[in-house]
Amino acid sequence: MKLSVDQALMKGIAAHNEGKTSEAARFYRGILRVQPSHSDANHNLGVLVFAQRDVGNALSLFENALEANPNIEKYWVTYIEALVQEKEYELALSVLKNGKSVGVSAETFDALKMLIDSSSKPKKFDDLRDRKKNLSIINRGRVSSGKKKKHKSKKKSQRDSGPLQEEIQVLVELFATKKFEETERLARACIKKRPYDPFPWKILGAVFGETGQIGDALKVNSQAVKLAPSDAEGHYNLGLTLKMLGRLAEAEISLRKAIELNPLFPEAFYNLGSALRALKRDKEAKTAYCRAIELKPSFFEAHFDLGNTLREMERLEEAEKSYLRAIGLKEDFADAHYNFGATAQKLGKLKEARQGYAQAISIRANYPEAHNNLGTILKEYGRFEDAKASYMKALELKPDFPEARYNLGVLLISLGDYQEAKKFLLDNCNGNSQTLLLKCYFELEDKAGFFNQLDFLMQRGEINSTIGSLTARAEISYGIKKNNVFAKTPFHYVVKKDLSENCDFEEIFVRPIKDVLKEENLAFRKQDLLIKGHQTAGNLFAKNNEKINRIERIILQEIEKYCVSFHNSEEGFLRKWPSEYYLKGWIINMKSGGSLGPHMHEHGWLSGAVYINVPEKKETSAGNFVVCIDEILNREDSKSYCDQTIDVSTGDVVIFPASLMHYTIPFASSEDRTVLAFDVRPA
Repeated sequence: MKLSVDQALMKGIAAHNEGKTSEAARFYRGILRVQPSHSDANHNLGVLVFAQRDVGNALSLFENALEANPNIEKYWVTYIEALVQEKEYELALSVLKNGKSVGVSAETFDALKMLIDSSSKPKKFDDLRDRKKNLSIINRGRVSSGKKKKHKSKKKSQRDSGPLQEEIQVLVELFATKKFEETERLARACIKKRPYDPFPWKILGAVFGETGQIGDALKVNSQAVKLAPSDAEGHYNLGLTLKMLGRLAEAEISLRKAIELNPLFPEAFYNLGSALRALKRDKEAKTAYCRAIELKPSFFEAHFDLGNTLREMERLEEAEKSYLRAIGLKEDFADAHYNFGATAQKLGKLKEARQGYAQAISIRANYPEAHNNLGTILKEYGRFEDAKASYMKALELKPDFPEARYNLGVLLISLGDYQEAKKFLLDNCNGNSQTLLLKCYFELEDKAGFFNQLDFLMQRGEINSTIGSLTARAEISYGIKKNNVFAKTPFHYVVKKDLSENCDFEEIFVRPIKDVLKEENLAFRKQDLLIKGHQTAGNLFAKNNEKINRIERIILQEIEKYCVSFHNSEEGFLRKWPSEYYLKGWIINMKSGGSLGPHMHEHGWLSGAVYINVPEKKETSAGNFVVCIDEILNREDSKSYCDQTIDVSTGDVVIFPASLMHYTIPFASSEDRTVLAFDVRPA
């Protein structure tokens, strides 16, 4: 069905407000083919092409809109703002004078005049810092999506009742110099003289916002919107206030209204993104941040928060790029360096992660989170003393830092200093600290302390693979049987399957893993239990690589099949399967004579391995995989010691409860032995 011009305009506006710029432009251009002088279509298409930096065509479209209907105030505002952004100050001033003669309101004239004056002079204050305060003063004009009614009969009264230019200037200068008490007094005096003028209400709302009087700011900004319902800035300020109060749904409505009135409002898009992100609507938040950046490419905070959103969406390599753009715009942005480091760490890029954290610390020396994370990177490199120093510095800056206390405890345990580790794990609210404390008691052979801590954890309803492993090991060591809340009979749940029966294993698994191992900047972590081999750092599945993503999907499908096959089980690890989880993967590559000592994955729920290449065996058990209860091999008490050897070949996948310890038998071959290991981890 053929659309009327009005219908096409409405569809174009709807697409425009949803960020579907190509679709909106198609509707606007369709209208102009039929009605070349259509004012709204010229104006709105001009907004779109200006955002794409097609400045010449945009300005021509704005001129067409004004020529078609000079009585629409928003057209004057948009055109003048565009000229100011292009630093065409003399032309902007000339256009503004013409606009005044055809009915631009006194309030809008004064605000635009101030915008031109302030933009054409060197700024005394950091506009980015002021923007971060999330409170805006100057009216950006009424740039709405539809036509406005004319108010010819009110022109004179608006001019007569508007604040004097001098008062506006004084208010703005007082606010900019943070003289909030004086600003409030003058704003109140202006309101008393002219209660129907929205500008002093907006100033007063900004003062209340800056001084933490958010409730008062809400009342004042609501009044400003009532007085000037077509003022985008008023709706924007109200939206920010609602966001600060945690009233996110209402904030979204106000910010979207501001955008409807002024589609060239980058700060409104940015704060809409923040509200949507808080509402866990990351995809929409990403769109809003991208739109803010389109309108203002130098908006470093938008680049930063876009990075944060992409990181939450697990689009880590894109997040890295956003953080780097933010850093390029503001080199001393400590949080951007820190988040870049955290993202690189998750991707296994240890060098880049270390640089990110070190740079954050060089900018902000008292940054406990950066010191803590730097310690984790140094531990991965095997630089344990340096790692310990970083954790201690984090605790010096923030003594009640649970994560740093936990990480220091983990480091001390890896060094065998269980007694010292206890000091940092006792009374630590970090979720895993009390489980690690159980391990300290076990390794210190403190029988009473161990069982007291085990009872404490069980009474709290704690369940994880470490508790399951230590409960089973304590039964061997102490002869005391306790209910194993994780897996009573873990060997029953060890499953081996040949993946090559249902897929082209060489194409889907082998080649992509070999390609990863050839990467120039591939990072490896120190693994003391690994002999003649290397283990990749970070999470392989965090890479934005379709071939690796396909491997991840196949493994997740096998895990689903695993759970279905044991759906009648009463074991804790199956009955209390995590509601949210993710897959972490890494590659272990061994040379001839290589082996991996007994260990278990303390953060895992379900563990597994895909055998990318298993060399031909010169001995029956060479290179095989062993799952066991205890790490002490060749026990004299063989009856109580349990293990199970699994004969593995290229193409096999083995899946087992993460509470089981496991190791690899040494092998001899001219070929490498390559394994993709993985964990299902609670999110």
